[in-house]
Amino acid sequence: MIRKRSMRADTVVRVPRELIERAARLVPHLESDQELQLVGRGITTAAVVRLAIMHGLQMMEDEAGAAMEAPEPRAEREPVAARSASGRAFPL
Repeated sequence: MIRKRSMRADTVVRVPRELIERAARLVPHLESDQELQLVGRGITTAAVVRLAIMHGLQMMEDEAGAAMEAPEPRAEREPVAARSASGRAFPL
């Protein structure tokens, strides 16, 4: 059997409990987001944390501006479950 190489990296990040609780409180709000409903999966605290990381990185990259060079696109990209009209990606 040939295994498909995963583009995901398992990384453990220790964060204060308060941040996880804040993310958990966002779950009901994000479950009502019509764009996220397109994904067809339930929104979990882990999904909220992933979205927060994506949004935070985007903000930091925007602030860095031209000093940041975008990496060359890879032939293999992590699959995206849905992409909103604004271009927001929702990972599987």
